[in-house]
Amino acid sequence: RSEYAAVTLEQLLSHSSGLTDDTLVNVANLHSYFESTAPVTEARQRASAAALAVAPKSAPGTAYEYANVNYVVAAAALEHLTGQTWETLMRERLFTPLGMTSAGFGVPGTPGKVDAPWGHGQAPVEPGPTSDLPPVIAPAGCVHANLDDLIRYLTVYFDNGKLPSGAALVSEAALAEIERPRLPVPGSTASYALGWGVASRPHGTTLAHSGSNLRFLAYFYVVPSTRSALIFLTNRGEADAEAHVAALSRYFVAHFDL
Repeated sequence: RSEYAAVTLEQLLSHSSGLTDDTLVNVANLHSYFESTAPVTEARQRASAAALAVAPKSAPGTAYEYANVNYVVAAAALEHLTGQTWETLMRERLFTPLGMTSAGFGVPGTPGKVDAPWGHGQAPVEPGPTSDLPPVIAPAGCVHANLDDLIRYLTVYFDNGKLPSGAALVSEAALAEIERPRLPVPGSTASYALGWGVASRPHGTTLAHSGSNLRFLAYFYVVPSTRSALIFLTNRGEADAEAHVAALSRYFVAHFDL
């Protein structure tokens, strides 16, 4: 639709494009992509086209509306521009430079084996093709990594975008843009930056985000100025698990004076 003609990458990554996840679930028919045999790049282009054919909920750039489809559209644009899959870009530009050898896509573990924690719904869910969200939506949160590799990732925020070697993974200017707040999050004291909820606290700027595929849950609370972070991981992802993790995070934030 013409309303999206001027939408920017910044608006997609800050959830202010006007897109909503209703288009991904009900219009693009997200779960039908489990049966898709098309290359993942074609699937993301098709899902993006379906989402962009629906009128925006708000004028682009005017309101915050968290929607995973923003990151699907952003990934589809990168795939179109680079000729590489989002997965390849992630491996080459993030996992490999940081030495994140455990990082991958979909749920951890090997089908038929118990070599990693299984996610839980009402019961344990064995790793398999349908035990995570469809690969089409992977850019919105289908990466797994162990705790050591998550710490490697967060050091980028502690070290002004630099790798342990001192080389720059991202420039300080780019990192500042990632952390810069845009629109306020309704019902919260935080605003949204690019992939992070951002709040100003007495100890400095905090970055926070949670994510779940309804079988696993991850929550990050990061304070770059004090080189500290809280990482919560659980292999349950339903609403009550999220409530418990949120309560636990509040306790640790207070206990450690974060």
